[in-house]
Amino acid sequence: MLSALVKLPPPGEFAYVSALNTSWHEQLQTFIGQKRPVTYDHYPLRQFPEHVLEQARQQGYEHLILEHDRWQHFFIPSTATACPKATATT
Repeated sequence: MLSALVKLPPPGEFAYVSALNTSWHEQLQTFIGQKRPVTYDHYPLRQFPEHVLEQARQQGYEHLILEHDRWQHFFIPSTATACPKATATT
């Protein structure tokens, strides 16, 4: 999956997931399975989990990283695969 740096967070409503929550992986899987836009804070993990990127790629998500806060990642479902309630403008 291609990742892109962005200067501003993308517009829209996002489900929030944090690596500080012990159930972050289950939350993220649920939201991606529902084709919802997600913002994910992966601090304090050393690097972004590759299996998460792969899951999002398989579901047709775009991956955006906030330039001034590289811990903050956004997963935006492709408009072709997103459900009507979960669309976000990119």
